[in-house]
Order: sequence, then C-alpha cells, then structure tokens
Amino acid sequence: MKTVRVPEVNVDRLVERLTKLAKRAVKLEVAPPTWTVSEPFVADSGEKNEKTGEPVLRRYCTVEVTGEAPRFAGWRLAAVLTSLGDGNIIRAVPGEEIPATFRTAPIVCDHCHLVRNRAETFVVAHDDGTFKQVGRSCLRDFLGHKNPESLASAAELLFSIDALCEEAAGWGSEGAWTAVAELGKFLAMVACLIRRNGWMSRGEARDRSKSATADDAFHCLFPNTYLRRAWQCNPELEPKPTDADAAEAAKAVDWAAALGEDVNDFLWNVRAVARFGFVGYKEAGVAAAIMNAYRRAVGDDLKRRIAADSKHFGTEGVREVFELTLTGVHSIEGQFGVTNIHRFLTPDGNTAVWFASGGKTLGTVGEKVKVKATVKRHETRNGAAETVLTRVKEEA
Repeated sequence: MKTVRVPEVNVDRLVERLTKLAKRAVKLEVAPPTWTVSEPFVADSGEKNEKTGEPVLRRYCTVEVTGEAPRFAGWRLAAVLTSLGDGNIIRAVPGEEIPATFRTAPIVCDHCHLVRNRAETFVVAHDDGTFKQVGRSCLRDFLGHKNPESLASAAELLFSIDALCEEAAGWGSEGAWTAVAELGKFLAMVACLIRRNGWMSRGEARDRSKSATADDAFHCLFPNTYLRRAWQCNPELEPKPTDADAAEAAKAVDWAAALGEDVNDFLWNVRAVARFGFVGYKEAGVAAAIMNAYRRAVGDDLKRRIAADSKHFGTEGVREVFELTLTGVHSIEGQFGVTNIHRFLTPDGNTAVWFASGGKTLGTVGEKVKVKATVKRHETRNGAAETVLTRVKEEA
C-alpha cells in the first residue's frame, strides 16, 4: 500500500491517472489498484512566505493506493535488478523490503544457474521469507505462470503507481493560488482593504473590470514579486491591518461559526468556511463576504434598539464631546476617492452619521467610542431624526 499527501488541486488528476492504470491491470489479468481519498485538511507545506517568513499552509488530501503483486504458489514479485557493473539498481515493489545483499549480487538466475548476459533479473519472495533471483526466461518455470511478460508488465505497473503517487505530491503545488490562509488573518486584511478602498465583490469587479476585495486580500497575504517591489519602492502602498482590524475579524469569525443550521445558502457557506478556519483562493469570495455579513448583522441588531422617537442632539456649528456606539460602516467610491459612511447611536437612542473622506475610519461595529465632533446639521432620514457630524476625532 502506498500512502501519500497530495495537494487537493492535484487529486482529480491523480485519480484520472490511477483509473488508466487500473484498466491496464485488467488487460494484464492482474488485480487492479484500488485507492481511497481522505477529506481535505490544512497542513504546513514546508515553504515560507517571502514577505512574512511564516509557514505557507496548503490544503491536502491523503491518498492511499493499494496494488497487489502477482502471487503464485506462495511466491510473489518483489523487485527488479538492473546491473551497473559495480552495483545494481533495485526497483522494489512498493511495500517490499529487499535484503541489502542484492545491491551487489551478480546478475545470475537461482533457478537455472546459467551464466548469461542478462539486462535484468527479478527478485521473488516467498511467504516464508525466502528471496530468490530469477531470470526473465525462467519466470514461467519457477512460478508456473504461462506468461512471464505479463508478470514483468505487472511489476512495471506497480512501479508506475509508486512513481505516480510521488509525482502527484508536487504537481503544480507551488504558487499563491494554491496556498491557504488562516481565516482571521485573511479577514483582518479584508477589513483593512475595505477601510482603504471600499468593498468590491467579485461580481461587481467583473462588471466594472476592477479587482475584487477578496482577490486583493489574498494577493496581499501572498504577494508576487511585482507587488513586493512596488511596496519596497513606496511602503505606503502596502496594506497593513491594524489591531482594530484584527479584533473585528476575530469577532466576525466567531459570529459566523456560531450561525445555526436554519439559514439561507449564503450564510450556510459563510458558516462552513468559518468552522473550517482556513481559506483558499476558491473560498476567498465567500470568506471576504463574512466581514460585510457580520457588520450588517451587528448593525441591524443595534438598529433594532433605536427608539422610534430618535431626537436631534448637540448644537449645529458647535464642537462637543459625545459618547457613541458604532452601528455600521458603509464604503462608497466617488470622484475624490473612498468615503466611509459611519452610523452611530447615542446612549439615549439618537442616531448620528459621519461621512469620513479619504478612507478614514473609526472603531469597529458594535464598539463604544468617545469622540469630539462638530454638529454639521440636523436632518430627518426615513422619518427619523438624524444628526450629521463632521471633523470627528476619537478622544482618549
């Protein structure tokens, strides 16, 4: 039996190749290989992130392949020996341990004992632990098999299975798109990018020929050479999540993982990604949406607490200190860049809004903040009194 850890992206290709080998085995009239594939899991790839030096995680499956060597009267094929003069190349059937004496054994046949110029000989093993070296032409007499070429081909089949599994472990396993990020780190980067550039879904990005927030976040965690050089030339271009971004990401993960089963398909996908705890490129779109879904859920919960008789507060044109709770942040992209629209709630249930230009942001959804701000104007929105703030600055 051969057990190998294979990158998930390679599993379908490996199974396709194994299926072809199984068909060959049927034609050779030998037992075809069988295999099982485990559920995906995340593991250290052994590589290092060039930007952070941290281990690169990837998603893998464990593939177990079983192939039986031809067996006759207690004997089975164990290896093929090829002479190189001073020593032999030993190609052992997977799972067989060949005695070290065969490394330098002369290429002779233990059955006919004739000295011939043989290109290769076969090592056969008995159930009692005995090993013999047999020439190709003697395989029929020694094992009692009608077709020695079939036996040799069966051995080659087993060697092919072994080589195929080893190769599958490395097929296309490099590259950022096959890497896996911890969900908390990924969402912290998403929060950072939303704060800087606003939110862009993959669907909207396709329609507008732009880059989606999910893709940008993934590439920022696993930057290519071009991106790293751009950051070196201008460090201000590199997105760097803050402690607040990381804290909100952790809350978002906990919220998503705690969702029940009675949810729509989108939230079910969000729940599944959150409980898995890691995100690959395929899941990045759903994973990134966790942040918006969390903010919307927390904001909606807070909005439900707003009293129907919300009143204006403060004096227009006067700068004062207020204690507020952030109920939501919505980003819009305009002619002069990104504006983050913050909505607040006072302890008395009054609502306020702040249009923060230049990608500025304040706090995380659900957080209580103490700010110094100027009341720009009092207005009515959807039938409720709302106070518009400007020049908002957090107070210690």
